[in-house]
Amino acid sequence: MNWKVLRMLSGMESNGNLHETLRAADRAAAAPWVDYPPTPWWHYPCFGLWAAAMVVTYGAFHDHVVVFLPCYLALIALVGVYIVWQRRRRGVSPYGWPPREVRVVCGWYLAGYLVLYGIVVAVMVWSWACAAAVAFAASTAGLVWFEAGYARAVRRVRSRLG
Repeated sequence: MNWKVLRMLSGMESNGNLHETLRAADRAAAAPWVDYPPTPWWHYPCFGLWAAAMVVTYGAFHDHVVVFLPCYLALIALVGVYIVWQRRRRGVSPYGWPPREVRVVCGWYLAGYLVLYGIVVAVMVWSWACAAAVAFAASTAGLVWFEAGYARAVRRVRSRLG
């Protein structure tokens, strides 16, 4: 925590209770990470379709730059549209480091993503169509797993911060 902010917050408290001031600051910092609307059911398969589309785009068109580049850029732009939509839906975009409970889940998700990426690349050597199916299934299941773990982490954060 920034000490200037801490001094400012502690000076604003009328009772001077530093512990409560710190808890309030922690709750405020964690709020964007733990207060969010439920994820719609269609989010998981759409993410899987996007991952499969990335594989298909590369597998089918990597030799044809005229087709590959616009398809690839469109898929990347779709991520931008998704981010804007999420910001509007949530009302805020998380900023800074997440609470430690959430960081653990995000770390496991990143590790799983890297393993999945390696598997998809290995399968792509054999067949890009099979790699697309693996990307769809694993991305969808991985996101479901991540959301469940994230929800458990959020419950722990809320419990810790009161």
